[in-house]
Amino acid sequence: FADWFVSRYKNDAQIKYIELINSPISWWSGTDKQLLDLSNKTYDRIKGKHPDILIGTHGFEYWNDVEGEKAVRQLEYFLDKNNGAKFDFLAFHGYPLTILGKTSAYPPTQKAKYNKLAGIHGLLEIRKKLNENGWGSRLIIDMEHTGLLPTKPSYTENEYKADAAFMVQELLLKKTLQFNNKSVLVGVFTFKIAPRGNTGEFIWASLKADGSLTPAIKAVAIFLSKINEYNYSSRVSGEWDAENTAWVEKFTSGSNKELYIFFKPFKYQSGKEISLDNETLNYTLNLNKTPKSITLTDINGQVSNVTASKTVTLSAVNSPKYLEINY
Repeated sequence: FADWFVSRYKNDAQIKYIELINSPISWWSGTDKQLLDLSNKTYDRIKGKHPDILIGTHGFEYWNDVEGEKAVRQLEYFLDKNNGAKFDFLAFHGYPLTILGKTSAYPPTQKAKYNKLAGIHGLLEIRKKLNENGWGSRLIIDMEHTGLLPTKPSYTENEYKADAAFMVQELLLKKTLQFNNKSVLVGVFTFKIAPRGNTGEFIWASLKADGSLTPAIKAVAIFLSKINEYNYSSRVSGEWDAENTAWVEKFTSGSNKELYIFFKPFKYQSGKEISLDNETLNYTLNLNKTPKSITLTDINGQVSNVTASKTVTLSAVNSPKYLEINY
C-alpha cells in the first residue's frame, strides 16, 4: 500500500517524507522482528524507485513512563544495530511524558523515572545511540505532537493558559536540545488543526470546539515569530528535574541583538494535572555591556520596556517570556 500510495501521489502531493505504521504499540500484533522486516522491505521497495524520498520508521509512541513498556521494547529493537533496521529518520510521536492513568503529564523539564528513552531528555539518549551505531546521518523528527493531554473538548481559562505555557516550554526545549553541538531534532509537527471533540483524533485537536484559536496556538505563533530571526546560542540557566531553577535560553542575531527566553519550570505533583503555580522565580542576568534598549514580551504578546542596564532581573513564571536586547 505504501509503495502504491507514493507512486500514485508523489508528484501531485510533493511527498518528501514517509512515516510507516502509526503507533505500532496500538496496531501491531506480530513480533518485533516481523515489524522490522516489514519496514526494511518497504524501505527497499520505495527507495529503489524514489531515492529522493526520506523514509522514516514507524511512528513510535513510548511516552508512557512505566517499566517494561512494550513500545520501549519495539523502539530498542530498531535501535539495536545488530538487527539492521533501515530508515532515513526516526519517527516518533512527541506527546508529553506521562504515566497513563496516574497524571496528565510531567513538566517538560522532568526526566522519565523508568524509561530513559522517553520525554525530551530521552531524545538525547536516542541521538547518542544512533551516533554510536554509526547512524549519525539519520535524523529524528517529532511527527505527532500536542500540549497537555486532553481529557475533554474544552478547558477552563486557567487550563488553556497552562496548556499554552506547557506548549511553549516544550517546544523551546525541543528547539534548543543539542548533542555534540548539533540539534537533536530537525523538525516538529506542532498541532493537529481541527476543532476539538469527544471522539477519536478530535480529542487531540488543537482548536476550540467552535473552531476558534486556542491560547496555545497564539502563544506558539509568538514563539515562532520571535525565534525566526535569531540563531540559538546556549542555555544560560536550567537543569533537568530542577523545579526551583529558572530556565533561560539565549539566542543571538548578528553582534548587536540578543534574545533570552525564560520561564519557571512547572511543579510536578503525582496524580494531579499540570497547572500554573502563580509563583515567581528571579534570575539575575549579567550582560557584557550596557544595551541601547531592552524590551520584554509576555506569552500573550504584550510588550513593555525595561530600563537598559548591564544587570537585568528576570522574573520567571510558568509562562515563558521574551527579553530582547539591542546594543
